[in-house]
Amino acid sequence: MPSYNKVILIGHLTRDIELKELPTGDPVANMAIAVNHTRSNKNGERQEEVCFIDCEAFGRTASIMAEWLGKGKAVLLEGRLRLNQWQTQDGQKRSKHSVVIDKFEFIGPKSASDTASPADSDTPRAPTPDPKQSDIPF
Repeated sequence: MPSYNKVILIGHLTRDIELKELPTGDPVANMAIAVNHTRSNKNGERQEEVCFIDCEAFGRTASIMAEWLGKGKAVLLEGRLRLNQWQTQDGQKRSKHSVVIDKFEFIGPKSASDTASPADSDTPRAPTPDPKQSDIPF
């Protein structure tokens, strides 16, 4: 039976991205994202549930994310779920799920302090209309 492992998340980074290098010299970025889920309870009151998810990216993706994203930035992440397992110094087995990021997109409003990013250069943009030509002639 075939299997499928795909995760798509939209949320905000909970801290600045930590960029490190693997022994091979390749960059790896560690981060966490907060994803909100809002629902109504039996009384019709809205309740919000927040889920914090650890994520990591490798290579060029890691470098670009560390350069252009920081705490509080909204981002769309696409990747796969991975189970990390280890043993503590006192012999206890631990495990934790994380998301390995394959692709990402900047989302949210662009602030005045932001400059054009490498990801923006690949994004086609509609031309800005000329106000002289956009007048309706009647």
